[in-house]
Amino acid sequence: MVDVPKKGTIICHVLTLLWGICSALSCSFTEFKGALTENYVAQELNAKSVGNLYYWTSQGKAELDFIVPFQQKIFPLEVKAGISKHKKSLLAYGQKYHQNNITAPVLSCATLRNFSYENNIANFPLYSVACFPEFLLTALIDHTAK
Repeated sequence: MVDVPKKGTIICHVLTLLWGICSALSCSFTEFKGALTENYVAQELNAKSVGNLYYWTSQGKAELDFIVPFQQKIFPLEVKAGISKHKKSLLAYGQKYHQNNITAPVLSCATLRNFSYENNIANFPLYSVACFPEFLLTALIDHTAK
């Protein structure tokens, strides 16, 4: 029997390895933190088998990291590697598709910030991205049932 390490342990080892490579090549780890964070979120969503992952662009002006189809709804998700509240792409997507009955009525971000909900945007801490989008869908169902 092979002892497979937990997912978090593997991610920790990969990040340590990348930090070591960056140090050896005299490059900054911050150059890759956005790509690594997006990759982490993609792996979490793939591990849940949410289906195919998509992204959205608006003629080079805005780019949304993930469009997640789940239970006949579309959940947009913007990923930030830090605590930034900048969400130009997410707002552009919301403005374009806010009348669409298929798109979830709440836009979402995954960042280092804690859970929050403000101006129709839900923030998921990166550590909880495995709860996306079920947690959001459950909250929406509970809210509309009241």
